[in-house]
Amino acid sequence: MPRRDPSAFTSTAVRPADFDTFWSNTLADLAAVRPNATFTRDELRSDNTVDVFDVRYDSYGGLRISGWFAKPAGRTEDLPGLLIVPGYVSEPKVPKDWARFGYAAFSVAPRGKLRSNSEFNPGYPGLLTHNITDRDNYAYRGFYMDALRAFDVLAALPEIDKRRVGVAGSSQGGALTLLIAALRANTVTAASAGAPYLCSYMDAASLTHSYPYEEINEYLRVNPEHEAQVRGVLNYYDIHHFASQIMAPVIVNIGLQDDVCPPETGFAVFGAIGSADKKLYPYDKCGHDAGSFAGHERIIQDFLALHLKPVQVEEDPEEVSPTVPNVSDQKFGEFWDAVDDEVKGLSLGDTTLEPLPMRSTEGSTAYTVRLPSIGEGDIFGYFSVPKGDGPFPGLLEAPGYSSVVQNSSYGRRQRFAVLTLVHRGQRLADEEYAAAFPGLLTDGVEDEANYRYRGIIADVLVGLDWLIGLPEVDAASLAVAGSEAGLIAASMRSDAVKAVLVSGPLMLRVGSGRSSWPDYYPLEELNDYVRSHPDSIEKVSNTLSFFDPIKFAPNYGGDALVAAPEWDKDVATRLVTRLGESGELYLNTGRGHTDHVHTEKWLRERLTV
Repeated sequence: MPRRDPSAFTSTAVRPADFDTFWSNTLADLAAVRPNATFTRDELRSDNTVDVFDVRYDSYGGLRISGWFAKPAGRTEDLPGLLIVPGYVSEPKVPKDWARFGYAAFSVAPRGKLRSNSEFNPGYPGLLTHNITDRDNYAYRGFYMDALRAFDVLAALPEIDKRRVGVAGSSQGGALTLLIAALRANTVTAASAGAPYLCSYMDAASLTHSYPYEEINEYLRVNPEHEAQVRGVLNYYDIHHFASQIMAPVIVNIGLQDDVCPPETGFAVFGAIGSADKKLYPYDKCGHDAGSFAGHERIIQDFLALHLKPVQVEEDPEEVSPTVPNVSDQKFGEFWDAVDDEVKGLSLGDTTLEPLPMRSTEGSTAYTVRLPSIGEGDIFGYFSVPKGDGPFPGLLEAPGYSSVVQNSSYGRRQRFAVLTLVHRGQRLADEEYAAAFPGLLTDGVEDEANYRYRGIIADVLVGLDWLIGLPEVDAASLAVAGSEAGLIAASMRSDAVKAVLVSGPLMLRVGSGRSSWPDYYPLEELNDYVRSHPDSIEKVSNTLSFFDPIKFAPNYGGDALVAAPEWDKDVATRLVTRLGESGELYLNTGRGHTDHVHTEKWLRERLTV
């Protein structure tokens, strides 16, 4: 049955009678903690156009919180301030792009994020339901205050014009944007909130099976007697109840097919916003991207420029040009044969499989998996098997560049025996080695034998080998989906893999396939590294060539779909050409829901007999 018109939705969230008192007390507790902010220049990330600083400050409850601050190089006065607040699973980026646009930009990592998780680390999933039945100690009480304090730290800087301070973010960042605009109604100049999360929590959980809201559904499946208590606590934290206090100009963008933050809740919170200067941008055929790739990023830039008036940045960043790699086919082959031998020498009988009732559904049973791998420590995974008679089509989800890997989608878990792999350094596989973000892409990059991606590719290969050997998996119907690492692993087990879907950013392909590296993260890590180590360029270029998926493509014989954005068309086209007749290129339309439907249909068709 189709959903009703999302614009007609009415939130069921109820504002508690003592809502204002609760938050007045919370703000007073925050004010009692001195910020003690420190700004330490980061020489690696700074360049000729931007000064970058590692920021630390004290927040609610005395926790030390981190962030990244970037501003146009050498500027010490009359700068507009822009706070960037993060999504649920994403780590805060180094905001060099906004500094190059002429802002003093602060990207904050509230408690639980990397570099802010030494005292509070509920994990992902986990944050949304941490102490969810305890109003006073619910996770988002401190989290909200960390974001608010970040705005105060930014606005207090001497180089900031306090009449020109804005805030922007999407998803959880969209929620935090609205929160800050409400609680600092007299000082926020402009706010841009995308696909706002944490609005009408319980309604949203009833409208979707996607994470993070699925955490609430999972919690209540196991603890149904807590539903009234959960609803009561979340009413204190619902962004819907803050929105009327917002006075600044604000824009909100939503995707009309968003299954992460349902559009119904976006319409409802927009309607509650008190500002007379507000505009909603609903994007059809968009999911949680909410129009970001359909032109809305430009709208955000123009909106913030109108209200915050960024300064002019004249200089372009110094371009870094990789050298032509000097790696023979023989050396390449020997390198990967050695990796494969190490993987084949592992005992997969040492794998640990534990039931995970919290993540199981009415149609699938979930487990956690601990797998051995080469080098340091074990790796982690979520394994889900449909209920009923197997075997089932198998799917390995190869992780991309991120600290957090979320469990597979609800739909995939009902159809496939799916292993969602977490590689070394990512959360839940970080006991022996914890990756830095940014930092992973250049960890050991001057030497292919010590480059971190050598072990990461091995991790994905281990996961594939384990999946291949399971009785629950139909050996004739096995696919790999996700990052380029999945294609590399599939090429090393070509006879066993029927289909490969590459739908993540072509980071390894771009790293080795372009005459210069883009100036956005994570690829900006390469520019940062080589600018700081100018004699390393030849070694870096050679190392990256060992991990270019284009060199593995001819060894894969099954069906392959590479889904890529228009700006990666050049490197994607060359990769698909090397895949041969079974390779197919899909250029993303910029409408996330449309693209998702296409790629999922392609995958289902190849795994359904």
